[in-house]
Amino acid sequence: MTVELKPPKVYQKSYFGLDKLDPLKDYSRINSVIYEDSTPIFKIESKLIDKKQLSQGGVDYMNRYAKMYPEKIIEINTMRNVIKIFYDLETTGLNQNKSSIHHISGFIEKNDEIIQAFDFKVRPHTKAVIEPEAMRISKVTEEQIAKYPTMKSVYKKLIVMLSTHVDRYDKQDKIFLVGYNNISFDDNFLRKFFELNDDPYFNAWFWSDSQDVMVLASTYLEKRRHRMPAFKLMSVAKELGIEIDKSKLHEADYDVHITREIYRIVTGLEVEM
Repeated sequence: MTVELKPPKVYQKSYFGLDKLDPLKDYSRINSVIYEDSTPIFKIESKLIDKKQLSQGGVDYMNRYAKMYPEKIIEINTMRNVIKIFYDLETTGLNQNKSSIHHISGFIEKNDEIIQAFDFKVRPHTKAVIEPEAMRISKVTEEQIAKYPTMKSVYKKLIVMLSTHVDRYDKQDKIFLVGYNNISFDDNFLRKFFELNDDPYFNAWFWSDSQDVMVLASTYLEKRRHRMPAFKLMSVAKELGIEIDKSKLHEADYDVHITREIYRIVTGLEVEM
């Protein structure tokens, strides 16, 4: 039997210029990628200073740069939009197999810009263990969460939301889950949430390599860790100069806001105060 060997696909480097500037659109340069509105146009191999908005002069400069150094331009058809969900959960306990989610909150981010916020209150499933300490930390009562929308109705809303941003049937189109200590906690509860709703396709929506802000912060703060008494969300935020309203801690929508602020500092998108 003879097998025909096909040559590998080669992406030719070419210039995708901005010479036809649309005055109704915004142009930006983030992580060496040029965007028209939120759509990536081309990537530059060299590291250039990020600019969230390019002026007419900035656009002209990028045109000249691309024409002078075509070898540094990477075809945009090899790139995809990066979708991330920064999220936080409040639960009725610590074990995903016994307890239940009662609050899901977060932001959907596309190419480093927030494009949608969400906040779902969830009635725990009927067999969920509800621990008094978990209720105290979340500042809710068992009576309150029993009146929240059903798990199935929230699941349906979540799926509709996800479907507007990615195609679960496309293996190259998925979402990064981002949270604080989410790899060992939140991700497990979210996966269980899908299972409880008879959906075995959790991996069709999300990349397996979630981004844990606690791990990223650990690398960023390794030379200061010895002077930090703890490494919880509040401790890390305080060390980075982020203002904290203690009265709002352990509210899912507030915690995820702080998580994103920490993420942007430890990944170099912003500078700590």
